[in-house]
Amino acid sequence: MKIRKSSRAILLNSENNIFLFKFEFAMLLGHRMLWVTPGGGVESNESFEQALYREIYEEIGIELNGEYKWIFYRNKPFSTKSGQEFMSEERYYLVKIKHPNITCNNMEQIEKKLTKEWKWWSIEEIKNSSEKFFIDNLDEELCKIINGNIPEEPIEI
Repeated sequence: MKIRKSSRAILLNSENNIFLFKFEFAMLLGHRMLWVTPGGGVESNESFEQALYREIYEEIGIELNGEYKWIFYRNKPFSTKSGQEFMSEERYYLVKIKHPNITCNNMEQIEKKLTKEWKWWSIEEIKNSSEKFFIDNLDEELCKIINGNIPEEPIEI
């Protein structure tokens, strides 16, 4: 089975809101829309951390200054509409920023096409939403982080 490695950011602003994209997963079996974190694939010549820097700059125009912490991981199998199966090996890094100036100008064309909207979400909005998020218990995990319960070692989500 092919493995796709990716680095993703749990990006929080000074109000403890999380930045998410509503993304259309058109190539996957069961075509669906999910609110996901910024981030993406690790290229063959880079580490997870290097991919995080590159992807955050490409997707939201922010240059990271080294303040991040790997907190979550997930290995999730997917199938494409064409029948190919792959394992998504994902690392999630906590990134806190004070005054975000978000721009999606650096996104690749395919990303622009599949990104339907973006938003800063509060925990309360997530909790009361009928939207689908990249993990089902996102509001609970964010509460832990905001209350200072940041895992010392990455935990599986």
